[in-house]
Amino acid sequence: MCVHALTIPQTDLPPVSSGLCQALPAAGMGSVRLVAGPKLPYHLGMSKICRLACILVSAGLWSASPLLAQTRWVPVMLAEKGLFSYDPQSVQTAERITRVRSLMDYKAPQESADGRHYLSTLNELQINCKSHEARITHTSYHSESKAGGQEIRKEGMIRDWLAIQPDTVIERIAKRVC
Repeated sequence: MCVHALTIPQTDLPPVSSGLCQALPAAGMGSVRLVAGPKLPYHLGMSKICRLACILVSAGLWSASPLLAQTRWVPVMLAEKGLFSYDPQSVQTAERITRVRSLMDYKAPQESADGRHYLSTLNELQINCKSHEARITHTSYHSESKAGGQEIRKEGMIRDWLAIQPDTVIERIAKRVC
C-alpha cells in the first residue's frame, strides 16, 4: 500500500476514489493522502502505480478528483489593503444572474469582530448582467491567504441588489463574466 501526502488549499474534502488510488482527508489541515485502491492491475504492481499516481498528483499533472484541482485566481484589482481576484471556473449563469467567487488577499492580518485574525475573505457574488446590479450572498474569513488555513468566520446573507459602481472591483469582475 502506498501512502502519499500533499498540501492542497481545500479542507474537509469528502473521500474520493479514482479506482486506482483513493484521496482521503489526512490528519493535517488541507492535506490529503493517496492510498492504493482495489482495482489496480495486478501485473503492474500496487506500489509502482500508486507511486506514479502520487507523483503525477503532486506535480499537478493529474487529479484524482476535480475537488483536488487547485483554484486559479485571476487578479482584478490591487487595492491599498490587498489584492482582489476572482475564480473563472466558478462562473455559472442561469437566466440573467451570474454567480462567481471572489477573493480578497490582505497584505496584513485583519481582525474580526470577535478579535480573531484573518488574511483572506472569500465571497460568493450574484451579478445581474442586464440590470448592472450585484449582491454578496456569502462571505467566509480565512486565517491564511487564498482562502487557506482555518475558516475563522462564515456569513450567509442575501443582501439587497445594488447598482454596480464604476471603477470598483465588482465592475471589473462583471466586465469579465457578463
